[in-house]
Amino acid sequence: MLLAQYLRHGGIRWLNLRHDLRHPGYGFTLGYVPIIGTLITGHFSRFELTGARWVYAVFLVLAAIIAARLLAH
Repeated sequence: MLLAQYLRHGGIRWLNLRHDLRHPGYGFTLGYVPIIGTLITGHFSRFELTGARWVYAVFLVLAAIIAARLLAH
């Protein structure tokens, strides 16, 4: 629900996304994306383990990039 509201209010635009990555008050909302992705990937790992591992690795890297951007500013 939080992600849908974020995207609805302009979070999908590149300029808003860059601003939120630097903003200490709003940047944490982008951290929900990899968390939700890793939780969903855990549920789908029963069907395809190798694919789920790759998707999980992508979300892990995305979480590390978002955390690094937030800590840098």
